[in-house]
Amino acid sequence: MPFGSLHDHLRGKFETSRALNWGERLRIAHDAAQGLHYLHTGCNIIHRDVKTSNILLGSNLEAKIADFGLSKVSGNNSSPPTFSVVGTLGYIDPESHRTQSLNEKSDVYSFGVVLLELVTGELPVVTRRDRVHIVEHVKGELARGNIDEICDKNMKGEYDTYSVWKVLDLAMRCTAETAAQRPKMAEVASQLDESLQVELTWRSKNFLTESSNSGVSGGVLSLSSMGPSAR
Repeated sequence: MPFGSLHDHLRGKFETSRALNWGERLRIAHDAAQGLHYLHTGCNIIHRDVKTSNILLGSNLEAKIADFGLSKVSGNNSSPPTFSVVGTLGYIDPESHRTQSLNEKSDVYSFGVVLLELVTGELPVVTRRDRVHIVEHVKGELARGNIDEICDKNMKGEYDTYSVWKVLDLAMRCTAETAAQRPKMAEVASQLDESLQVELTWRSKNFLTESSNSGVSGGVLSLSSMGPSAR
């Protein structure tokens, strides 16, 4: 893919990269969610290594899931497959690691971590203060009602707060402690599409370009009063 990986763009490593706006991040997430849904339902495949460096981007930022070196066919019986748990630290489903078994919800957990990276711009292990997993970091900020503090500062506040809130809520469901509490990828893709439509509507009504004569400094709307408070 000509535009490198999502990891490269979030870390500023791609030579022509700029900060992805929230709409672009949502499109990438939606594409990747659809890809995982197809793997799970069309191929009975568990990817086992979902992470930002395995989401590759095309010239129009279309996203494709890559690197199937650790993938396994899940089988059709009711018992969960018992594979040795592999993957990348920070993305591995803790329940699968504990039980040494996995199913498609293990990929859902990993994808939830990807969603949190897209919102925060942070690595799975946040080192800004103490070393803490991104799930726990976001839980703490949500408990304090700090939605804007959670968001990647590279987005410069240019997003619909409710759209971000919906994705944070979805990400926390994806990273729930047990597989039974997590949504399937079909629901994840549907929820991301809804969040994308909310964002696109907001941008069409409110986004101010640099050429705007509105007098708002930097063309950034104040979002402090928009969207729901943290639950």
